[in-house]
Amino acid sequence: MKECDGIIQESIQCKTDATQTQHRAQQEVICLRRETWDPFNLNPIGAEKESKRKCFRMAQNLVAVLVGLAVLASAIVSKGSLLVLSTLSSPTSMRSPKEKQFYMLMLVFCLICPNFLVFLKSLWRCAFKSFIQPTMKTMAFICGIECLVSLGTSLLVLVVMPQFDVLTNLFISGGVCIVSAILQIVYRLQGHKWKILFPICSLTLTVTGYCLLGVDYYVRVSSFVDRQGTDCFVYVAIGIFSSLLISLCWWENPLQATNRMPEFLKDMDGYRDFVFIISSILRIIVIGGVYLLYHVLIEKSITWSDFNLQDADWELLQIGLVLFFLQAFCSAACHWFGVVACKIHAVRMSFALPVCCTGPAVLLLGIILFLTQAKQLDGAKQGSIQEFCESLVYLSHKNTTPVVLLEITRSICRTSLNSYYLQWPFSMLALEGVCMWSGFVTCTYYVWKIKVQRIERTSQLFVRRLYESAFIDLSLLLNTKMKVPRAKSQESQDDMQKCVIYLCATMWHETYDEMLKILTSMFRLDRYRGDPNEEHNDCFDFECHIYVDDAYMNEKETNKRLVNSYVTDLIHVVIEVYRVFTNKEADDVSIIETPYGGRLMFVMPEGNMLYIHLKDKDLIRNKKRWSQIMYMYYLLGWKGYIVKNPQKITRQNNPHRDSMISMNGEIFLLPQHDNDFKRKFISDDNTYILALDGDTDFQPKAVILLVDRMRMYLNVGAACGRIHPTGMGPMVWYQKFEYAVGHWLQKTAEHVFGSVLCSPGCFSLFRGSAIMDDNVLKKYTTTSKRASEYVQYDQGWRVEYNAASDAYTNSPEEFKEFYNQRRRWGPSTLANTLDLLHSGKETSKRNSSISGLYIFYQMFTVGSSILGPASVTLMIAGAFQFVFQLAGTSSIIIASIPPVFYVIVCFTAKSNNQITMLPS
Repeated sequence: MKECDGIIQESIQCKTDATQTQHRAQQEVICLRRETWDPFNLNPIGAEKESKRKCFRMAQNLVAVLVGLAVLASAIVSKGSLLVLSTLSSPTSMRSPKEKQFYMLMLVFCLICPNFLVFLKSLWRCAFKSFIQPTMKTMAFICGIECLVSLGTSLLVLVVMPQFDVLTNLFISGGVCIVSAILQIVYRLQGHKWKILFPICSLTLTVTGYCLLGVDYYVRVSSFVDRQGTDCFVYVAIGIFSSLLISLCWWENPLQATNRMPEFLKDMDGYRDFVFIISSILRIIVIGGVYLLYHVLIEKSITWSDFNLQDADWELLQIGLVLFFLQAFCSAACHWFGVVACKIHAVRMSFALPVCCTGPAVLLLGIILFLTQAKQLDGAKQGSIQEFCESLVYLSHKNTTPVVLLEITRSICRTSLNSYYLQWPFSMLALEGVCMWSGFVTCTYYVWKIKVQRIERTSQLFVRRLYESAFIDLSLLLNTKMKVPRAKSQESQDDMQKCVIYLCATMWHETYDEMLKILTSMFRLDRYRGDPNEEHNDCFDFECHIYVDDAYMNEKETNKRLVNSYVTDLIHVVIEVYRVFTNKEADDVSIIETPYGGRLMFVMPEGNMLYIHLKDKDLIRNKKRWSQIMYMYYLLGWKGYIVKNPQKITRQNNPHRDSMISMNGEIFLLPQHDNDFKRKFISDDNTYILALDGDTDFQPKAVILLVDRMRMYLNVGAACGRIHPTGMGPMVWYQKFEYAVGHWLQKTAEHVFGSVLCSPGCFSLFRGSAIMDDNVLKKYTTTSKRASEYVQYDQGWRVEYNAASDAYTNSPEEFKEFYNQRRRWGPSTLANTLDLLHSGKETSKRNSSISGLYIFYQMFTVGSSILGPASVTLMIAGAFQFVFQLAGTSSIIIASIPPVFYVIVCFTAKSNNQITMLPS
C-alpha cells in the first residue's frame, strides 16, 4: 500500500505552472488495486442490507388491529350514547318532564362540543400562523352553508329524533349522503365508467329508504301502534329535509376531486381557519336558536326552575353527564383514531371497515342487550310482545328498574312489533335500515381504494377539520378526500417522480472511521436506488459530492503541492467500501485538475456518480461555509442554470472556462452515467440538496422521508431530521440528554407553533428554488463585516422537522471539543433568533407560518436562555443561605463571584486558557 500511496501522491499533485493548470483539464489514473492474494475485507457496520423484521411487521399489524378496534369501539359508544339521549328526551318517554328537559340539554351540548373544539383549534392556528381574510361574498357563502348544515343537524337531532323510535333513529342517519352521491353522478368522478353505478345505487337505495320510512309510519298509524297520530308524517318530512341540509356539509369533496372552482378552493385553504372561527360561532348560535325556538316557543316544554337540580336528582345528573361525556369524548376519539389509521396506511382494515360496521354493530349490540337483559325488568310480563310492552308502563316509577334499559325497550315497543294486527311491516323498517346502510357504503366506495402517501397531513386526508358528532361514522367517510382522479390533476404521480438529489458532504480532517460512516451511507443509497429487489416506488436521480477543505500540503524536499494524508485515507475508504458492496475491485479513478484544486470521480456500483472535490486553501476560500457556497453555486448556478440556458455560455467571458467541469465535457467523458441531460426537464422546485457532515450516518429511508415532505408541500424550503449523537463517555451521555430536550423537543415545538429556525447542516434537505430565491444564497455569500451579518436568512419559506427521519453523527467526547462546538453554536443561534425578533413584524407579513404569537414564543425562549445562568446563581445562593446560615445579600455575592470571574476571563483570555481554567 505504501507504493500505491506514492502513486496517489504523484498522480494528484498540482502543477507548478498555474497558467497551465487553469487552462487545461488532465485525466490521470490512480492505483486502486490491492494484491490478488488478499481476498479479505473489513466490512463497516451498516453495509449489509436492512432485513425485513418479522417482529416489526407483526407489531405494525397489531397496532393496525388495535387502532381499528379503537375506531369501532369509540364510534359504537358515540352513536349509542346519542341514541340513548334522544330516547330519554323523547316526549313518549316514561321519564318526568324535568328529566326530559335535562336530557335534551345534554343533546344540545353534544352538538355544540365539536363546534367549540374547532373554534379553539382554529383560534390557535390563527394566533400562531398568518391567515388571509376572505371577501365578504366568500364569507357569506361559506357561513350560509354552515348555518344550513347546523340547522339540519339541530332539526334532526333536537326535533325529529326524539319523536321517533330508537331503530328509526339509527337508520335515518344514513340518508345524509344524498348530495354527495348526486355530485358524484353529475361530475362523473369515477376513474372507470362502470363505477358510476356506485353513486347511482347509493342515490337509489337512499331514496328507497326514505320511501320505506314513510310507508312504515303509514302502517303504524293505520294499525294504531302505540297510539301514534298523523303528526308523525310532519316529522318524517322534517327528517328528510334536515338530512338533505346536513348532506351539504361535504360539498367541497366532489368539487375538489373534479378540479371545479380550483382558485376558489385553493384560496379557501388560506382562510379556512379564520372562516371556521366565525362559522363555528354561527353554528352554535343556530343550535341554540333551534332549541329555544322549538322547545320554548312551540312545545313550551322548558321550565327554567327545573334546571336547579337538588340532591334527590343525583341519579339524573349522573346519567345525563355520563352519556354526554361518553358521546363527546368518543366522537373526538373516533375522529382522532380515524386520522391515525389513515396515516399508518391501514385505511381498509383500521378505518373503512370499522366505520362501515358501526351501524350494524350498534344494532347487533342492542339486540344482544335486549335479549339478555330484558329479564331484569322485574314485573314485566314475559308473554307476547304486546303484553310485554303494556307492562312496561307500570315499571317507570320503580327505583330498581334500569332506566336506560327500560327506555330503550319502551322505544322498541313503538315499532310495528307491538302491532295487534300486522307485524310483517316491521320487515320494512329492517329493509329501510339495509337500504340506508348500503346507500352510504356505496357512496363512499372510493375510501376502500384510496392511496395514502408516506407523509400526509390531516388537511390532505380530510376535507374539513370539523366532524359531525351526531353522525360520526358517516362524517368520517364522507369527509375523506376523493383521490380517484388525482392522475389528471397538476400533482400527478409522474410529475412527483421527477426529482434530483445532490448529496453534499463537507470534510475537514475527519478520521478514518468518520469517513467510513458517510461513504457507507452514500453507497447504501446507491444500492437502494438501483436494486430491483427493493420494494419501493421511489424514483429519483442523485449524485454524491464530497468537499474536502485544506486537502493539500507542501512537500518538504521539492515544495510541491500534494494531497495530504486525509485525502489518502478518504480514497482508501472509498476503495474499501466499494469492495464491500460489490466484491469487486474499483475501476480506475478519473482526476481532473480544477481552479480550486482537484476533483476525483468514482462510478458507484449502481451507476450513480461520486465526486470528491479537493480544495486548495491557496486557491479558494477555506472552511465549511465557503464549501457550502461552492457546491450551491456549482450545482444550482452552474449545472442547473447553464444546462437550461446553453446560450448563456458564449456570453460569459471566463478565461478558465475550458478548465471548468462543463456539461459537454462530462457527457463526453462519462455519457452513460451523467444526469445533467435529465436536469433540463427537472424544475428547481424538484431539485434538492442534502447537506451532510463528514461523519453523518443515515439510512436511505431517512432521506426519502425528507424528500416526501418537500414534494408534497411546495411552501417548505428546507426539512431536517432527528439527529442522534454517537460516541462513548460522560460527555456523550450528557449530549444525548441535551439533544433530546434541547433539540428534538425545541424543533418539534417550533414545527408546531410556526417554523423551525435552525436546520442542522449535518442532515438537512434544501429545495433548490428556495436557495436560489432572492436574498438567500446571495446574502449568504456576502463577506461578514459585523457580527449580526454572519447569519442572515430570508424568512419567506417554511422549515419543517421530521422526527421519523433519523441520522447519526459523532459528538465530542472531550470537554475541549465540546466547549468549542458550543461556543460556535451559541452565538449563531442567539444571532439568528435576535435577527428574527428584530424583523418579526415584517417576517410575519411575508411568511404564513410565522405569527405574532410565534415571535412572542421566541422572545420567551431567548429570555429564558438569558435568565438561565442567573436562575442557577440564585439557586446556589439559596443553598448557601440554607446550609451556612448566611445573609441573603452575602450569599448572592459569593454565588456571583465564579460566573463574573469567568465572564472577565472570556473577554480577556484566549480560548485555550478559558478551557484550562474552566475545570478549576
